[in-house]
Amino acid sequence: MTPLDLARPLRRLLAALALIACATPAHAGDPCPIEFAFHDLGAPSWLDREALLTGLTSRDSWAGMSFSTDGDRVRIDAVSAGSPAAESRFRVGQRITTVDGARVETHQALGRILRATPPGQTLAIGLADNTSTSLTLGRQDPVLGALIDYVARLECTHVRRADLTPARVTELQAKVFHKNRRFRCDDAHKALAGTLEAGDIVMVRGSKRILLANPGWATVCLRAADVDGAKLEAGVKRLFAAIAERYINDRHANP
Repeated sequence: MTPLDLARPLRRLLAALALIACATPAHAGDPCPIEFAFHDLGAPSWLDREALLTGLTSRDSWAGMSFSTDGDRVRIDAVSAGSPAAESRFRVGQRITTVDGARVETHQALGRILRATPPGQTLAIGLADNTSTSLTLGRQDPVLGALIDYVARLECTHVRRADLTPARVTELQAKVFHKNRRFRCDDAHKALAGTLEAGDIVMVRGSKRILLANPGWATVCLRAADVDGAKLEAGVKRLFAAIAERYINDRHANP
């Protein structure tokens, strides 16, 4: 057999591989992780947000920092501007070793302590450099906190709470209300399209209802009583499915 005879089948194989490559879908790839950022728009200016949260059965403390496990310590990865953690002068890169004298070695353990501590209570936080500081927990909307916690446990997702300036909150709030102060439950996602990144979700709490919108994808309004107390966990699962299903399906189809 001559070298030319050997080359012919090789050329045919390469041509076949080229055809297969051309037939591969244009969007082939891995969609993971899917990024989500939650924006708390608080309550409308004509309502008292603190009074609304005080009237709920559910409570949720807020430290305003994210953290990860670093060996047998907890590393601070981010500190939100204006948060309780910022007021206590926590910095990115610091390592937390104890809370109220008890050792903590994982971010999950620290998260459980923070969630179990009521808003307004002060904790003594020990650091790896043998210093300590106090952290007085603030309050966040329990629905927002439960959503972030739920999405963070899902496979193929990465979630964060995003900070907004007061001016930005005012700008986004104006897009989710009709002129007569009613929630735009039918089309807030359309009004918000182009104002935020894909996967961003905004939430605003009214006196009786909550609105969530995934810009460009979906708007959901529900009774606040349906995601309070014992109903919170199951309600959050349904809520996230309703607000994010179309976006997630699109990401898997077009990674």
